[in-house]
Amino acid sequence: MPRAQTAWSYASEEAIASIQGWAANLREESRRGHHFSRAYYYLYPPAFWMDAGSLRSCDPGRLENAVIFLEADPWCFHSGYVKARLLRYLKKRGLDIPEPYAERLRRVILGAVDARGGWEFKWYCRLGRKLQSAAFRQELAERLNHTEPKVKRRAKYLIDYLETGRL
Repeated sequence: MPRAQTAWSYASEEAIASIQGWAANLREESRRGHHFSRAYYYLYPPAFWMDAGSLRSCDPGRLENAVIFLEADPWCFHSGYVKARLLRYLKKRGLDIPEPYAERLRRVILGAVDARGGWEFKWYCRLGRKLQSAAFRQELAERLNHTEPKVKRRAKYLIDYLETGRL
């Protein structure tokens, strides 16, 4: 029987689909009371934690997997804590984020403004302050005119943080 592949066994687009699939499996298993299952292992394999640890030590060599995970934006048991940890590591002072990754992360932050503001939203704001650009600020300003009040509120919250540095 072939060994199942983890979410991290694929290229970027396939990895995002795989992460979302394993997150859906994990949500379903969590509903049944099985929080630490095979789905959890495949979504967060040991290699994932090693990559996260290298970010913690300001090693930019493992940025790709962190960015892919944040782009996938899985929603399942424990995912908010994992996203917050990755965002915190990416925000670190000594970690230089190359522009292609910075742009992808700006898209992730704007996605968080548009989609949902979980408890980890403050970490998106903190990373946004590190990665801010004129175009990023412009896109946030456009969201102040959004029809959805929650999007407006999150955009205002992030803009205030970019200006003051206080949450």
